[in-house]
Order: sequence, then C-alpha cells, then structure tokens
Amino acid sequence: MKTVLVVDDEPALAWGIGLVLQDEGYAVVTASNGREALERLAGGPVDLVITDLMMPTMNGFELLGRLAESATLRDVPVVIMSAMARAGAEAALGSAPRVYLQKPVTVADVLAAVRKLIG
Repeated sequence: MKTVLVVDDEPALAWGIGLVLQDEGYAVVTASNGREALERLAGGPVDLVITDLMMPTMNGFELLGRLAESATLRDVPVVIMSAMARAGAEAALGSAPRVYLQKPVTVADVLAAVRKLIG
C-alpha cells in the first residue's frame, strides 16, 4: 500500500482528500503545516506529498525547499494544491516530479495527479 502525506491548514480539506485517497486504497497521513509535515516524514517514508503553499508556521515553499535539501526526500513526488496562480508558484515546481493544481480542486483532479505520479 502506498502512503500519501496530505499537508493543508484547512482541516476539512485535508480530511476530505485523505478520505478519498483511503477509499482508493492509499494509506494517508496528514499535517497542518510544513513543520508538522517534516515531523511526519521523520517518522517514516511516504510515496507522495500533497501540499498547500500558503500555510502558517512553515509554508509550502519552505517545506519544498527542505525536501529538496534532503538526500532521502528530494525525489519524493509532490502534488501542489494552492489558490495561488501557477505563475506565482513556479518556484515551487522545482525538478522533482510535481503536479500543480489550482484550488478549488476536484476529486477527479486530485486522483488523476496522484495516479500520474505514483499509480
């Protein structure tokens, strides 16, 4: 079973995405900001990270920077979900396998992105 880390400061959104992914057979871990995400990642590997960019404590840009600096995490695929226009988020896309989804997102969009990156 593949594990997905969902990082969003909107608990209802993280819960909803997690529920959909669990129904599709994925294990799901959640975090409400980048700092919590790094704590979850320290607890064990994940196959994919879904993250918002605009969050308190540690935003998605900082989280993605930390992932890029880590030899063990830099190649983890990422789905970026943000209300920010894609042009403003270009720096977050980086070189690792990434998909950008502009909020509001649909369940179909999220599932397509996850399947594209990890099957």
